[in-house]
Amino acid sequence: MPGDVYFIDKLPLQLDVLDGILIMGLSLAIALLATIYPARQAARLLPVDAIRYE
Repeated sequence: MPGDVYFIDKLPLQLDVLDGILIMGLSLAIALLATIYPARQAARLLPVDAIRYE
């Protein structure tokens, strides 16, 4: 970051491995949980009924 353009020339940043693992784990869990409801609804349909109404 050029100091003549911005008020600061450095951006303070502290990376924590545990935070990264937590964010990745929760993202994966949310994505997995978001697939359960549609999959259960699709499993209840008979294939013939699904094809008939398309």
